[in-house]
Amino acid sequence: MISKFLDYYLFLLVQMYFRIPPFGLTFHDKACTFHANYLVYLDMEVSASVFRTILYAARSKGADVAGLCKKVGIEPSELDNSEKRFSLSAVDALFKHSIHLTNDSLFGLHIGEQADFSAFGIVGFVMKTSPDVITALERACHYNNLASGLIKVSFTKNEDEGIFRTTPLPLVSKNHPITAKNGAEHAISFILRAIQKLSGKKILPRSTDFTFPTQRENLEEYRRIFTKGLRFNQAENDLIYKLKDLETPVVGYNRDLFELLNTQAQEILDGLSKGESFAKKVRRVIVKKFNHQFPTIDLVADELNLSIRSLQRKLTLEGETFQNILDAIRQEFAVQYLKNKELSISEVGYLLGFSEPSVFSRSFKRWMGHSPKEYLLSL
Repeated sequence: MISKFLDYYLFLLVQMYFRIPPFGLTFHDKACTFHANYLVYLDMEVSASVFRTILYAARSKGADVAGLCKKVGIEPSELDNSEKRFSLSAVDALFKHSIHLTNDSLFGLHIGEQADFSAFGIVGFVMKTSPDVITALERACHYNNLASGLIKVSFTKNEDEGIFRTTPLPLVSKNHPITAKNGAEHAISFILRAIQKLSGKKILPRSTDFTFPTQRENLEEYRRIFTKGLRFNQAENDLIYKLKDLETPVVGYNRDLFELLNTQAQEILDGLSKGESFAKKVRRVIVKKFNHQFPTIDLVADELNLSIRSLQRKLTLEGETFQNILDAIRQEFAVQYLKNKELSISEVGYLLGFSEPSVFSRSFKRWMGHSPKEYLLSL
């Protein structure tokens, strides 16, 4: 046993001394890319209004709100906080449980079809008071992060077409495919209906593209909503319109109100990152400073220009501790590394700075209740 430990320890020393990753692994290609993606993950949240829309859509189909909140891991009172942002894990759980409870495989598509502008908060009101449909779409894309950080939306124009595109972030698509699909369909079907409501006309797209396939039994439902031009297994999720159709004035245009709401929305967007919790700032520093070893509390405090005591006090005010945050990050890193099927258990242990695989395995079992090998078999 001692010989095995010494062999592994010597192996790690050689790897780190010569900066040679084990087993041919390119550390910067895999680990550093993951760390950059994890920083993006911290911003993957949706607004309370969007979260409520999903939950209340499930309620309208017979789901119990209190029971659904319990399954998702939130308190019903949290829904009343308009400034609350809900994490990707909460949204993912909400979609999964809602689809199961309502037995609706096209749940996201139907949410968007029924959603009102108020579901998107101030972004929806900016759209309703815009001078024309093109401006409404451009504003919706510009302020999208106020509603959702899980997908990117864009509106582009060419010579005779206007294209609204929704793209789930790569980490969402890879690790949370149900949320990626339902989120994209939610956005696409909402914009389809929004254009018709804004213009007062039944404007239809030339074509509607989805990146995923569809089941034969669902095809008629897609046709009911989008009418024509449906294409699946495409490169992007797009609504493609004749540009002249989108040049239509918005029926509720109000110049003064539009300018006021536009200014307010921009102020909220500018303040979104400034208003993040202190615990989240600490998480960012830990992830940025990680390089085979996690930074100590004094290094994190120095980075934030604080004393250790001040850092601890600020975390305590938010009900957090440095060790809890550190343990949560180690666990999340381990899980995401293992989900990347290109990495072995030994490689994951190396990347997380464990002295030998058995130490990593024991830590993982303490976090998750089963070994890394058992976790991989369950994927």
